[in-house]
Amino acid sequence: MLLAPLALNVQHLFVYSDSPFLTSQYQSVVVDNVVTKYFNVSTNSTIYAILNGSLNETYNEVRTIASKYLKDYFIITPFEYLKEVNSTYLKQVSPELENLTSILEPLHGLYINLTKVREVILNNFTEFQFQLNVTYGLPTHKFFSTSPKAIEFMLVYEKLSNDSPLNASREASLYVFKDPFVLLFSFNNYSNASLVYNTILHFDNYSYLVYLLTGKEVPNEALISPKAYALKVIESKFPPPPISLSNFHRGNEWLFLIEVPKNESLTSVEQFIQEINGTVTGHLPVYAQSAYYTKRDLEIIDIVTVLLVTLLLILLLRSLVPILLFLTSSPPLMARVPPIDSGLHLSFEGQSRGSETPSHTSS
Repeated sequence: MLLAPLALNVQHLFVYSDSPFLTSQYQSVVVDNVVTKYFNVSTNSTIYAILNGSLNETYNEVRTIASKYLKDYFIITPFEYLKEVNSTYLKQVSPELENLTSILEPLHGLYINLTKVREVILNNFTEFQFQLNVTYGLPTHKFFSTSPKAIEFMLVYEKLSNDSPLNASREASLYVFKDPFVLLFSFNNYSNASLVYNTILHFDNYSYLVYLLTGKEVPNEALISPKAYALKVIESKFPPPPISLSNFHRGNEWLFLIEVPKNESLTSVEQFIQEINGTVTGHLPVYAQSAYYTKRDLEIIDIVTVLLVTLLLILLLRSLVPILLFLTSSPPLMARVPPIDSGLHLSFEGQSRGSETPSHTSS
């Protein structure tokens, strides 16, 4: 009788495990071992709790009840989970992302310079007209100037005589004036001041100018925001995990993940399930529920057994004194009840022989 309390609490020390019935021959066991060894998967069990209400209300309820019954627990909110997933994804693709961004950064710098040059042209349009006249007027003898820039232009132009007149004019102009916007015009339209001004005013095709200067074809969005464009390209090649807030929040319901050690008491998990105002599921809760109903059934069996044995002894002995002596001198029946987890072993044994248990596979 003195050892009865200890015997009743023994079940809290047992941990359910289906490993005795799942040998290394099963593929799920092999995969589980590989994932645990090489992919740094947590060895904890996850309890999934779905509650109604606001985020703060549901979080406070989960935290309060978990701190009451669960040891070494850790609550993962939807936003923390999404942050961790995105952080892991970015860490995995960061080498490719940095490589592509480093290629686009110089082109982005060129784009910034071109936007500044455009503003200068609009503010000093007369100077830009002079550049056009030198570039396309001097070679065709439709414009004459003795300025130092014009003389320098003709010297460079003559050295490029082996090239076509148009290319030679543009190359010489870039060397002397260093203004890429002259490439937008030619011998046929440089003298139309209204056309030239409106072209510069409404110009937004910087990718075309970048292509003329570097030979690299990139869209405008890559020039404007290289990192965002690089991430878009990487995501098209390596899609991110298809997880969003909608996976954790629908209507008025929130999903929380509670990480607990694998050796968490099934009784404690069952108490957590009973008190929380919501739906609880997961690998460990399934075992805890099985343990709870197994224990309840065994208690009913004990009560019925005591009543039947008492009734039988009364009928046989026709006296209460021997019966009371027998019951008080024997250990409590509950102390002889096998551990709850052993009952679970028996309930899963038949499945494990024919095929892998669904609980282990889902885990």
